Amino acid sequence: MQYWIDGYNFLFRITKDYKTLQRQKNQILISLEAWSKAFHLHLTFIFDGKHKAPAEAIRGHLRNIEIIYTHEGQSADSYIIEHVEHHSKPSQIIVVSSDREVLGKSKQLGAKTQTIEEFLSFLLKKDKNRKRDARPAPSFKDTDFQIERLRKIFEDKLQSE
Repeated sequence: MQYWIDGYNFLFRITKDYKTLQRQKNQILISLEAWSKAFHLHLTFIFDGKHKAPAEAIRGHLRNIEIIYTHEGQSADSYIIEHVEHHSKPSQIIVVSSDREVLGKSKQLGAKTQTIEEFLSFLLKKDKNRKRDARPAPSFKDTDFQIERLRKIFEDKLQSE
């Protein structure tokens, strides 16, 4: 599955400190990249590009996460809807946003949808399951008596051959 995430909608939903948004954006993307790798998720963040300088790249990657900045005259919302509409298999896309209009249109076009809260819940649940499954199996240690017993059986077996 491909997750197309409404970038600034996502960031503004989980942080309210607009002054340090760029620094927080990088920290959040790095955290999500770790989960993306751990859970084999294909994440694409789409950001409004109206504040980007023309010389900056429109498309890039942060390790496993694809990052797209729209052209100056296009919103992330319209980019997402347009690409869902023209995708060969929209059912393979999950649009993540808390914008009802984006979610509604994406769903009408055949994509699956999640609110940002649902997406974060999904990640936290997967992380909890991964940590639970990663617990080491209980280890068993033979006692000195058992080791001595097994050594004697082995020596007797060698002598009888």
